[in-house]
Amino acid sequence: MPRTRVSKVRTTFADWGMAYKVALGVMAVGVLLIVWSPFVGESLYNQALVPLIELLGAPEERGFLPRTEPQTGIEILALFGFCNLVVGICMFGVRFVLELLKLAGEPALTRRMMPRGKLASGAAAAGVVVFAASALPDILISQLFVANESAVLGITSALDTISKAGLLLILCAGITLILRGRGIRGRLFSWADTVGWARLGWGWINRLSVAMVAAGMLGALPFLPFEDIAAMFANTGVTVLTLGIIPQLLSGRNP
Repeated sequence: MPRTRVSKVRTTFADWGMAYKVALGVMAVGVLLIVWSPFVGESLYNQALVPLIELLGAPEERGFLPRTEPQTGIEILALFGFCNLVVGICMFGVRFVLELLKLAGEPALTRRMMPRGKLASGAAAAGVVVFAASALPDILISQLFVANESAVLGITSALDTISKAGLLLILCAGITLILRGRGIRGRLFSWADTVGWARLGWGWINRLSVAMVAAGMLGALPFLPFEDIAAMFANTGVTVLTLGIIPQLLSGRNP
């Protein structure tokens, strides 16, 4: 997380708040399950899962979770750990974005961050959440319906598009870091802090919109897998920039 200003107020892990701590705990549980799955997966499968489903009435000769495939326990435990990891990442990212938008009380992680760092970190966190929240269901559905892919093609296609949007948001985070600087960059993008949304104190919207246009143009390159959503990103960026005329007019001052 970019940091360009030193504050007298230092934040320790104890000041992070319950939401961050719970998210880190969920992620830690997920990592532990993934690491330990090769060692305890088969034992849990043979001694816990198989007796339980047979107690509930599962036949001995079955194709789903059969007794003769204990390695399935490793896969189930690793998958459960992966789900925990993704859920924890999403919890952390959502809490971080809410903090950046000043919707979560006293800031913990962003207290010492400058506006440019907040914009880049927020875009990256939103991109990670969008990507993780769509990639995990895509993988699960693809595995569960491996024999009937055509029946869930629409769902998997939509999830794939959403995951690509998350990756482009992460790309936007990188682009925002170069939109402000000294020399040529400073002169090219200094307008973002004076016109449009900046009249309301939201110059970050101008920069993020420019980043979306740039990401859309890069995503349109034929060797990158973003052609289907690149135009959507570019059009959204242009639209938001154009809507900046409204606060410009309401401010009563010329551009």
